[in-house]
Amino acid sequence: MTGIWTLTQLKQAAITITSTGLVVLASRVSLHAQERYDITGLWMSSQRNVVVKISSDSLYFGGTVTWFDDSDDTSRPMNTREDINNPDKDLRTRKIIGIKVLTGLLFNPRCRCWQAGKIYDVQSGKTWNASISLENINTIKVRGFWHYEFFGKSMIFRRMEPG
Repeated sequence: MTGIWTLTQLKQAAITITSTGLVVLASRVSLHAQERYDITGLWMSSQRNVVVKISSDSLYFGGTVTWFDDSDDTSRPMNTREDINNPDKDLRTRKIIGIKVLTGLLFNPRCRCWQAGKIYDVQSGKTWNASISLENINTIKVRGFWHYEFFGKSMIFRRMEPG
């Protein structure tokens, strides 16, 4: 289902309310909004230094590092670099490629954004609160913050497969 709901779809939604309750209508609206504002796929940062693959398990959204610029030290290719700044010593030997850097993001249809997630900063080893807003179909703003969104930093990402 894409675009604006037709009169028939609205009538079906109204029938759904009377037969099964308001919760079903809310989930239909949420699913419709998620389809319209899909952020799954490959995204490159505006600095062109990292690519993240965003995916969903149908409820939560998350992102995994698939590429990063390793030109700062050509003797250490990206596929050999490890998560050396992780506060958990047992995780310091895991490869950066494949690390889940975004987790637990939930779609909020009211603001057409993804909230209540976490973002892991490989460079510092710190985990922050996170949100994502869709600026347009091919641009997202990922915000990492401490408790309140105005105490944070944003990164812009562009879709690698234009929508």
